[in-house]
Amino acid sequence: MLQLVRVDHDTALAALRGAGIDAFVGPTDERGWTAVQSDDASDTLVALGVPVVDYGWRFVPELDDELMTLTITAAGVATEIGWDVDEPQDGVVLGDPRLLATELVEHFGGSAESVAHLLATIPDVNDLIEDLSELLTLPELSVQPPERAVVAVRSREEAVTMAAAIAGPSLVVDVGEGWWVVAVAEGGGPRGVATWQRTDALTHALAETVSRNDPVLHLGRTGEERTMFVASRRAGTGVIAWASRWEATVDESSEQYTGLARVLGEPEVPSHARALLRRRSDRHGMADLLAMFGVPAGVLDVFEGVEGTPAPRRVERTGWSRAAWSSVRDEVRTGVREDWRVDRERSVRFAWVTVVVLALGLLIEGTLAIFSLAVVLSGGALVDEESVSGSDIAFVPFAFALTALFVALLWRAAKQLAAARRRAHSPSD
Repeated sequence: MLQLVRVDHDTALAALRGAGIDAFVGPTDERGWTAVQSDDASDTLVALGVPVVDYGWRFVPELDDELMTLTITAAGVATEIGWDVDEPQDGVVLGDPRLLATELVEHFGGSAESVAHLLATIPDVNDLIEDLSELLTLPELSVQPPERAVVAVRSREEAVTMAAAIAGPSLVVDVGEGWWVVAVAEGGGPRGVATWQRTDALTHALAETVSRNDPVLHLGRTGEERTMFVASRRAGTGVIAWASRWEATVDESSEQYTGLARVLGEPEVPSHARALLRRRSDRHGMADLLAMFGVPAGVLDVFEGVEGTPAPRRVERTGWSRAAWSSVRDEVRTGVREDWRVDRERSVRFAWVTVVVLALGLLIEGTLAIFSLAVVLSGGALVDEESVSGSDIAFVPFAFALTALFVALLWRAAKQLAAARRRAHSPSD
């Protein structure tokens, strides 16, 4: 699961690649320690002859059980403790926490007494490394969220606005050619939720709201590092990073190219795009790659904060149903826009949603109207009452009037659906 090894990033990366180990290698700290995320890297790292800390699952033959273990190997000697996560009340069932604490403090500083106490009393071994990082000076253990992140999407304005409202408050910028850049706005978000978590929620909201063929790109930056991934429903990619402190041992550029080409189309020179996906040292690689795939330069200008970019429009946070209704209302007011000609499938989908919602409303309201009439005709006996009140009687015509309204609305929605389907199957307007 996680290893800490006292070698530099490049040495660990080369050793793991040479052994064919699938791993993710982090940056080296000032004391020479590097974190590695992998299920199979321990033996390869120990073979380097340097101190290695390993945290993960291991089958212990003498106990005939699989334990969660924490081990440090230095100078060829392994010091280990283990927990049975199925019986957490048993505490440490393998090794001596005090011996391991002494070894850890020797390499990472801190108080041996505090570390030993934590190891002996940890309530959840899944949180062990996070808790240890508060007592020891450990290297960077995982990829950190980007300092700035936005979502670029090519879709209709109504769909983008609806997603921005659901995950809002958001800032929306129209960069032309059907592309939008959306970012979370400061303030107004849920309490206790970090900006990067809100951006992830915004990314997923856009991917679920826009058409399945519309590209949704999450763009992030921290210092010189640039990251990107595709979140569209039709295709996705893992995180693609340039100038990154973390590096994978396995080349996934082929799969990443396929994911990008599926939603953005093939670039003019595919070999150049593939080369950029393999060459990750230059932070400008992301800008060059997006340009090759035809993403407007305005997307990167907004993302990088270039002066002179269009001012964003703020979209306040609202519930799903209200956001959906606002989107449908705006579409009715503005009519069928020119860009619907390339996305008629979406208009049919909205019409279907309206028909289904109204049909459900008619079913519920019609059932209620019939039931209320039956109660009145039975003199209250249907609900074990001796008589009916005036309000019961007055409610019957109201219920049937509302049912009639649902019938009219459903009839109108069905006609709109039929028209949308005819447009969708016609070659041109």
